[in-house]
Amino acid sequence: MEPPTTLRLRSVAGSARWYAHSVVLSTAALSLMVLLRPLMEHSIYFFFLAAVSVSALYGGLRPGLAATVLSTTVCDFFLEWRDRTASITRARTGTGSYRC
Repeated sequence: MEPPTTLRLRSVAGSARWYAHSVVLSTAALSLMVLLRPLMEHSIYFFFLAAVSVSALYGGLRPGLAATVLSTTVCDFFLEWRDRTASITRARTGTGSYRC
């Protein structure tokens, strides 16, 4: 029988592998979304949903949550940041007020 430390190291290596898979899947989803963004303008979360689903299905709850947090952060930073450009324009009402 193997010592308990060897068994624990194997379990840590196995779980680290699923976390690595969740990072790779989220990165692949970002790459596909950047390449296919003109074709999929209205459904930018499709590939990220697939990455989170596969990570949770094969890795379990924690790698699925890691993929969820990573995908949400990546979507917010890379994909939705450009859509939130605020510009201050003068309202055409003539009252001198500004709107964003």
